[in-house]
Amino acid sequence: MAKQRVPEWRELLRDALSELDVDKLPEKIARAEVAVCRRIKVKAVAKAERQALDDALSSLSILKKHHFPSWNKGSLITKTVR
Repeated sequence: MAKQRVPEWRELLRDALSELDVDKLPEKIARAEVAVCRRIKVKAVAKAERQALDDALSSLSILKKHHFPSWNKGSLITKTVR
């Protein structure tokens, strides 16, 4: 049986959630947010995946609030994701 590929947004989410270096964390959060938002824009997303995407954004938001209380929504995305 062929191994199913993990979607990019899930890999980036996992990478952000498991990052221990606070200096690397803002870029990883921003990259994961961009990937999740791009996937949300796809019209043919199944209901289960859409729920997982919403959960991912919630998790990233909690991570930002915990480590960077003053982080404004979207403030680092344009700086770190090219």
